[in-house]
This record gives sequence, C-alpha cells and structure tokens, in this order.
Amino acid sequence: MNIYVVIFARMDSKRLPGKALLDLVGKPVLDYILDRAKLIKTNKIIIATSSRNIDDPLEKFAISRGIDCYRGPFENVLRRALLCSIKISADAIIRVCGDSPFFSVELVNQAIEIMQKKSPDIVTTNYPRSWPIGTSVELVKKDSLKNISKFATDDEREHILNYAYKNPTKYKIINIDNKNKNERTINLSLDDKEGYMKAEWLIKNFSKKAEVTKLDEIIKLNNNFLNRINED
Repeated sequence: MNIYVVIFARMDSKRLPGKALLDLVGKPVLDYILDRAKLIKTNKIIIATSSRNIDDPLEKFAISRGIDCYRGPFENVLRRALLCSIKISADAIIRVCGDSPFFSVELVNQAIEIMQKKSPDIVTTNYPRSWPIGTSVELVKKDSLKNISKFATDDEREHILNYAYKNPTKYKIINIDNKNKNERTINLSLDDKEGYMKAEWLIKNFSKKAEVTKLDEIIKLNNNFLNRINED
C-alpha cells in the first residue's frame, strides 16, 4: 500500500500567525514535524498548503528541505487532501497538522499496521478523541476521501473527516483507544502564545532529541509544566 504522510499547514493563524515557520528553540516548527515524520514507516512525505500568496513561504521551506509541496484550495481542506492524494498516487494518506511538533510516531506506525492488516477506510484517534490534542492520527484511504467528497457539506469540508465521523455506518472506522481517558484533554498543539511558551519549555527539558522523545515523556513533562504554572 502506497501511504504518504501529508503535512497540512498555513501561515495565517489568527492566534499565532506564521506558526508553522516560527523559530522554536533554534529551528522552525515544521522542522520538528519533518524530523518526526521521517521516523514513520513510510519515507513518503509531502506538505499540503493553499495556493494563496501568503503561503508561498511554506513552498519555499519545502523546497529547501527537499520535500514536495502540493498547493490547492484553502478553505476546502477535504478537496485539497483528495487532489493531493491523487497527484501523488497515494493509496492512503496520514494527516499531520503543521502545528503539531509533538505528534506521536508510535501512534502513526500503529495506525499503518492496522491499515495494512485490516484494510479499514479510516484509522484514527479522533472517534472519539482518545489522545492529547496535537497528537491526533488520521489515516484514510484515497477512495474513501473520494466518497466523502461526494457527500460532505461545505461546512464539513474544512476538516477532511467530519462527514465520515458524522456518518460512521457508511465507513469502516477503527479508533486507536487510550486507556487513560484523562489524556484526551491535554493540549500539545501550538494554538497560541501560551502553547508556544510551553513547547519551548518542553523541548528544553527533553532527555533526548525532540524527534525521538516519546509521548509518555512529553505528557509527564506537560504535567510538570502545568504544576509549575499553578504553583506560581
């Protein structure tokens, strides 16, 4: 099965503008994501952004790193995902967000194994959400994206799998469950300045290189960070 990692990114976040390329302890956020993506059990990676001029820096970044870049619709992210998967001849794509420097390689590799063994339409951690925000896994077949695209409303196209989650009887969805239900409320994404400050602290306190630091250590450090904030 031809599986691609597709990193979805844009430059105009309202709460943290340009966050995908912000310097984070010495290198752009997207470099952390790429370093992790290269550890996934597929060596096929592409950045998917919009065709707007504001997102030109993302294409330049991709070129500078030797990574392909697909440019498509802005608001219709579902169509961007589908057209990208067609362009690269992928059988399935793994959605990675451009503001998730701490996504779990282990969870993604687990999703790939499930897809290869059981061949569902979708492998996810979001039905229901079972892991921290910023570590979500969504692995979906191209043919399933085609089907979703036929029926999704305009509002459902901003996220690639909204329609499928609302209509689960139409698709075979396998969720990677987490026994620790409390972890699903943890936020490890770069949503705003506070999230950025926390990400800096986490990286500076990792015991290993950022790309090989596993989710359990990140969660422990996150809890330590929050305890320090509460004490202050």
